[in-house]
Amino acid sequence: MNFVRILLFFLIFNSLQIEMTAQRSSQDCIYWSIEDFAEGICDNEEIPYVDKVLNKKSPVKKYMIKTDRKNKRLKKAFAANIDGELYYDQYEITRYLAKGDRLSAPGTNSHFIKVKSQGTYDYLEWADGGGNGPGIGIGSGGFGSGIGLNTGLNLGKKKVTGLIYDPQRFEFNVFKNCKDFNEFLAERHPDLSYECKKKKLKIEKVREIMAKLNKGVKREGATANGEAVRYVTVFPHRSIVRNSCTLNIAGEEIPFDDVSVIDIDLDCGGDNVICIEGSEVCLDVACENDIQYVLVSRDKETRAYSIEASNEKDFEYYNRLIERRKERRK
Repeated sequence: MNFVRILLFFLIFNSLQIEMTAQRSSQDCIYWSIEDFAEGICDNEEIPYVDKVLNKKSPVKKYMIKTDRKNKRLKKAFAANIDGELYYDQYEITRYLAKGDRLSAPGTNSHFIKVKSQGTYDYLEWADGGGNGPGIGIGSGGFGSGIGLNTGLNLGKKKVTGLIYDPQRFEFNVFKNCKDFNEFLAERHPDLSYECKKKKLKIEKVREIMAKLNKGVKREGATANGEAVRYVTVFPHRSIVRNSCTLNIAGEEIPFDDVSVIDIDLDCGGDNVICIEGSEVCLDVACENDIQYVLVSRDKETRAYSIEASNEKDFEYYNRLIERRKERRK
């Protein structure tokens, strides 16, 4: 694509950005290229569907998507819309990074990442240090320069990084640090700002601000039925060492052990209950209960599991213990 085409592409579709955002998610379909995505051209000749979640224990889930045409795996697509949720191909994300931005190498081809908050700026997350390990990075390469933005929640060896798709610049911007995040807000939404403590950018705060930024633009969060999203982090007490169990989170069974940290987004309009599978031990994490952290533990004498609301301070303490366990087991 030469410079003239890029310029025309930018001018035309930047003026239509608000309209295009409103037109998305009307059907299950495939955006084969970034140009199709910007123009709102979504192909429904092949109907995409989520075949399986590939890494349930990871803080950022990857999805294998197939189509109804011979149930073949979806490849070489920019994004797919399924049941009102938007999924970006991870290689396309690294391909269209803003100038100067970096992410860890995505690993296997044709895996997709689900958008957490749709709106003016689709917000999603990336688990650095996964797959190919830390130190292997993919640099920028997209439709020109832009601001870079990164987060900072270190879950074991995986650092969760926040990023957005910017429809005005046709690129993905990574949230690098507190200063860059505030520069992003100052340029686009000066009414929003984030006061960083010790200059650290908390992923939970980034999610909260991005949900506010996108609220009312599309679906007031990231769910298909228009309800808001609640972000909850589930982590283990030291008593879970050698005492793994299975959690049932909103109807999904998830293995849980002493190095598990589960980062989930729950539909505020859904059944938001976390239970120990096979028992009546449960915790209601409905949005009105304002629970952000959940601690799973086991009583030494009764051997009974418990689930209780916790806080950020406890999470940071136990997460350090988790990192040490992982180091010792290498």
